[in-house]
Amino acid sequence: MIIHLLGWPGVGKLTVAREMRIQAAALGVSLVVVDNHLTSVPILDIVEADGAGQLPDGTWEHVARIREVVYDAIESLAHPATTFVFTNVLVESAQRSAIVVDRLRGLAEVRGVAYVPVLLECRPSEHRARSSSRTRLEKRKWIDADEILRFADTETLHLPDGTVAIDTTGIEARQAAGLVLQTCGIGR
Repeated sequence: MIIHLLGWPGVGKLTVAREMRIQAAALGVSLVVVDNHLTSVPILDIVEADGAGQLPDGTWEHVARIREVVYDAIESLAHPATTFVFTNVLVESAQRSAIVVDRLRGLAEVRGVAYVPVLLECRPSEHRARSSSRTRLEKRKWIDADEILRFADTETLHLPDGTVAIDTTGIEARQAAGLVLQTCGIGR
């Protein structure tokens, strides 16, 4: 299965994905987390991204090339029974958003598994608190909560057909992870 966690920066996609991995392992399910920063950090390090400023033109094209290597490795090297959880912020204004969804749908098709897009969301007050953690900065993630909320107010998330929304307001990551796994039919 390809599970695609979507949502605004700082909503908790990676935190929930990591908890999903723990819970899946307890059920005997192999689950690998492919956070969007797995493919972007090498490039973000090179351009010295600080989590707040603008990125140079061409940054995301370089990230896309790394992402493609990861997809190819999954196609050719990964065990067929492994479930993958991808995390992304995809917006309608970015052409790459539809490309990422199409590629992940194609990856699922090649592997003969389902593609399950899941939107994680929470109230703005909780989102603000989650967005500015020190660990986000260490991973070159966007940390300016005001900018993130402005971004969310001015952009529209690109949500694939069939996206299931889960509100994580007021619940712990382990509970959110359980809801996602249950939605995907893992551990019922």
